[in-house]
Amino acid sequence: PLSVVFVGMITFNNLCLKYVGVAFYTVGRSLTTVFNVVLTYVVLKQTTSINAIACCLVIITGFVLGVDQEGAAGTLSVIGVVFGVSASLFVCLNSILTKKTLPCVDNNVWRLTYYNNVNAVFLFIPLILIFGESSVLINFSHLTSPKFWS
Repeated sequence: PLSVVFVGMITFNNLCLKYVGVAFYTVGRSLTTVFNVVLTYVVLKQTTSINAIACCLVIITGFVLGVDQEGAAGTLSVIGVVFGVSASLFVCLNSILTKKTLPCVDNNVWRLTYYNNVNAVFLFIPLILIFGESSVLINFSHLTSPKFWS
């Protein structure tokens, strides 16, 4: 599950950036903290302070205002917002699942990172094929450049 969430996190972050500007990207990703508070309670059964919950309400208000202002400016991308919210959810899930998975690798962050990245390579291959990105990859001029990979 962790590697699937990791791939989802990278995918949704990139898709969000594809459909919205960098300035709105930060607004779209602001819900990560809210998801962290909610899912830490749901998944890890850890409670949080009333002050943290109040901060989450401020974050949600800021998110709603940001979406409203993008809409008023005529630059709102609904799909970009959906991808941004999804990215926030997956970033949160990644951190929570990392915390839950670390004991399986003797709390070795490097080993977990290695396993996660190896799994991600294999999980990205079908996505590359499904979304037609293989031609972009094949035509990338620096694909065989040692300088690019170092």
